[in-house]
Amino acid sequence: MFNGLMEDWVDGPLGIGFADLVSRRRIGLPTVRLEADFRAVSRFGDDVVLSLQVERLGGKSLTLALQCRAAGSGELRMAMRQVVVTTSLETHAAIDVPADLREAIARHAD
Repeated sequence: MFNGLMEDWVDGPLGIGFADLVSRRRIGLPTVRLEADFRAVSRFGDDVVLSLQVERLGGKSLTLALQCRAAGSGELRMAMRQVVVTTSLETHAAIDVPADLREAIARHAD
């Protein structure tokens, strides 16, 4: 669900286009670090709200703070910190965050 949230964020608010980034531009956003804290039980069928905030925008990486909350009460169910690195899908080496992606992230950072 959180990977889908990140893809939707790149597609929607950032306006970059996740499929274009990966397929045409050959830029990947693999996870290199992931920390998750499960705070409360979610059951099948529960309505939840996912959120994403940028904690840090580095030269070749960004750190995201993600949360899952109960839709009605706002109870925190899960909190996650994810570090993703921009990479070339040709060489699989880390690359600088592309200028247009960096600018879009900076515009939408809280």
